[in-house]
Amino acid sequence: MLRSHAGGVSLLLVIAVLVLAWGGVEPVASWWLSGLAFAKDAQASAVAKVREAESNKELHIESDILEYSNAARAEFGVPLLVRSDHLDSLASAHCHSMATSDRLSHDGFDQRAASARSMGLLSFGENCAEGYYSGQSAVSGWMDSPGHKANILDSAYRLTGIAYEDGYAVQVFGG
Repeated sequence: MLRSHAGGVSLLLVIAVLVLAWGGVEPVASWWLSGLAFAKDAQASAVAKVREAESNKELHIESDILEYSNAARAEFGVPLLVRSDHLDSLASAHCHSMATSDRLSHDGFDQRAASARSMGLLSFGENCAEGYYSGQSAVSGWMDSPGHKANILDSAYRLTGIAYEDGYAVQVFGG
């Protein structure tokens, strides 16, 4: 009968390295520890690449929301929206709040509207969505809802702010 002792061999190897390291064999210990550091660095690099890909995906969804909103406005003869840094930051803060609380809401709408008015805008609107993973699907969902569609097509709105995070989307409008 043959038996595998791979786990035992690995444990013996680790014990041997530790014994040699404690026994003053510096190169072996250094090699082993540098291997651990390399693995840790590789893992951190992989995590950073995943985060960067997610960030790029979110930016792509935001630009698609603008593209599809403007396509709908063009179809109805309404002037195109232009992104505003101030409105982007309002949308981003609210979107982040929804994503971290995992709850779709319009909480804080009055404060966002007041902030928009402080920059000279006379009108303010907001569309929020949950569970859409593309800009096209978010805008399509909003266009199927009379209130959200009215915001997208309101000719009084000339500026927009857009944010997307973890399945939550926010588009605010100002005019």
